[in-house]
Amino acid sequence: MAPDPWFSTYDSTCQIAQEIAEKIQQRNQCERRGEKTPKLTLTIRTLLKNLKVKIDTLKDLLLRAVSTRQMYPCKHVHLPSRRNLGHPDFSTPQGGLGLHTVA
Repeated sequence: MAPDPWFSTYDSTCQIAQEIAEKIQQRNQCERRGEKTPKLTLTIRTLLKNLKVKIDTLKDLLLRAVSTRQMYPCKHVHLPSRRNLGHPDFSTPQGGLGLHTVA
């Protein structure tokens, strides 16, 4: 079985997040030594913008995978519309994802 198409996006998103953490740590060390950090700050901002794009892409891929039942072939999953995703119900057994399993 081929891996889900969102796996590669997830991996690259994690790599960007890791790189951001490393750059922030590097910038903090430079600031402690009294060095100027505008180049690192610019790099971090650029990486944060890239991370946002990757996260948005990942959300879309995951929503598509769930709605086409690629992630849950054994269950029927009802996915609410995107406008309802902004207010998760954390009291649900699904962990607040707003997904409702239909028998």
